[in-house]
Amino acid sequence: MEEALVTVIVPIYGVEEYLPSCIESIQRQTHRNLQIILVDDGSPDCCGQICGRYARKDSRIQVIHQPNGGVSAARNAGLDAAKGEYVCFVDGDDMAAENMVQRGLTALTAGPYDLCGWGMEVRENGSSRYVGRQRELRFAFRTERERARFFCRWFFTARTGWEVFNRMFRRPLIERFHLRFGEAFFAEDMDFTFRYLLHCRNFLLLPEPLYDYRVRGSSAMQTIARQTQTEQFLQILQRQRADLADEVPAKTLCVYEAVALSIFMGEPEKGESPGDRVRRMYETLKTCEGWEALREDARSAAENEAGMRRICGQPYRSLAAAFCRFLLDEDEERYTKKSRIYYRYLKLREYKQRLLHGRNPSG
Repeated sequence: MEEALVTVIVPIYGVEEYLPSCIESIQRQTHRNLQIILVDDGSPDCCGQICGRYARKDSRIQVIHQPNGGVSAARNAGLDAAKGEYVCFVDGDDMAAENMVQRGLTALTAGPYDLCGWGMEVRENGSSRYVGRQRELRFAFRTERERARFFCRWFFTARTGWEVFNRMFRRPLIERFHLRFGEAFFAEDMDFTFRYLLHCRNFLLLPEPLYDYRVRGSSAMQTIARQTQTEQFLQILQRQRADLADEVPAKTLCVYEAVALSIFMGEPEKGESPGDRVRRMYETLKTCEGWEALREDARSAAENEAGMRRICGQPYRSLAAAFCRFLLDEDEERYTKKSRIYYRYLKLREYKQRLLHGRNPSG
């Protein structure tokens, strides 16, 4: 029986120092039937030449050269050229474990599952840490209520991660629902994965570091200003609300938005107090184009406390409800208090995981 074809898409810009190790990690995959699409997104360095050099030696490699349009445009170009039944993404400055494709493919087909994810080794300043789950997790979406609970308790709270680069997707599902990445440079992963999960029957998370993620100060995520991040995140959430109005009840979408924004707003950066964080993010939201629509959504969600409780449970319902009230009455003290309680809960959960599994988990 012929092995399934898996497409690996690599968006590339300004990573010539890391690109050879990235490409070679994909070439070494134990699953050999690959379509490797290298998308040179107008990189100003030697990335284009490096891609060509590898393509001449490996017939599995296809190179796309295009004007710089950002990581979303590069991934979309890869999706347009993809032929595999399954799709993975690897960023040009990262690396894949040798069994990443094989492990994901085996798990997807054995289930069968519509989406498979795994952990990653995050490398920064010469050290590394594992980010991922400590045990295998399976999610089945037999009803829309189960899906809604998953989004509010696991996805928007980042417990399953938002990234696309440590996932394996089924391409027929992507094409059936015409899924592509939006133009934002922040949270485009979250938007794509969210839309994909809306059409999944199930999702498997593996407790293995099958991906090496490199933190660089010059990466897009590190250089986008916080205000721009906030604006783009709000735009993505409100575009989802408009696009998905026929698929998801409006009040449920408002709850999604409240959970996602409250999590995004709540965690202070280094050297910043919770109160400072809340004030700064609130002032940023007020300047965004969707501010009035956001307040209307907050009012709708606040009127649906019973629905929020059913979908979110504690402590997410409490945090999201406090966030909605904060947008309406600007009671900063109340919201800051709820935010502190939530992050204490996270610390307790992390401590429990350390006791159970003997290492410091993330996610």
